[in-house]
Amino acid sequence: METDNEIQAPPARPAYPPAPYVPTGPAPKSPLLAAFFSFLVPGLGHIYVGMYQRAVIIFAAWVAIFSSSIDNDNSSEMGVLVPLMVFIWLFNIFDAYRQATFAVWGEPEEIKAATRERGKSGLTFGIALFALGLYGLLRKYFEIDLSFLLDHWYLVVMVVGGWLIWQAVAASKASTAE
Repeated sequence: METDNEIQAPPARPAYPPAPYVPTGPAPKSPLLAAFFSFLVPGLGHIYVGMYQRAVIIFAAWVAIFSSSIDNDNSSEMGVLVPLMVFIWLFNIFDAYRQATFAVWGEPEEIKAATRERGKSGLTFGIALFALGLYGLLRKYFEIDLSFLLDHWYLVVMVVGGWLIWQAVAASKASTAE
């Protein structure tokens, strides 16, 4: 029998698991701010978004074309270099806006999977940067005339387009084989 002086234990509480830790992640990036930074300096918007490799490539390409156009006295090459420089600058602005928008929405699983499968893209960018630097070095010490590219620019476009088509077909075959 219980007496009034005895202390009773509180009723047992159900055992709840601890709340899971949810990482907050980086703050979303403003697409307009990324576009504005890219407007100021090509590649700066990509640095803001966190895409450092793409920023270096865009900036290096823009600087290489800009320096080639400054050193060039040939007006026929200027007709190609200046529009190319403007194209890279505009592409840079729109791409920074797009990448910041992806960062705000969250990256879809399809894009993440495609990025993992293309793990060798760093090799491609590395080769492109090395070739660009080698061209700049050779241009400094030797006279390099690329005017023949103006006569056959369509071949470069066809080769790049064919390579992209080949990659798309190979990726399609790989996905249907799985």
